[in-house]
Amino acid sequence: TNGHEGIAVNAQRADRKRAPEVIIVIDALTGESLGRIGNISHGGLMLISNKPIVEETVLQIQFLLRDT
Repeated sequence: TNGHEGIAVNAQRADRKRAPEVIIVIDALTGESLGRIGNISHGGLMLISNKPIVEETVLQIQFLLRDT
């Protein structure tokens, strides 16, 4: 075991919230669009992307939010 099994189980149980609108996710270092948020929880978020992202990659991201 790698010691991360409990973390994954707890993350699966986190209360997930679907974004009420499309929230675009941008790589803060390159300015490249990574995709959009699928859902978000206390423990993280689901990124929906057409591009492969390596598991456990640490990213610096920005969100494009609609002006209100």
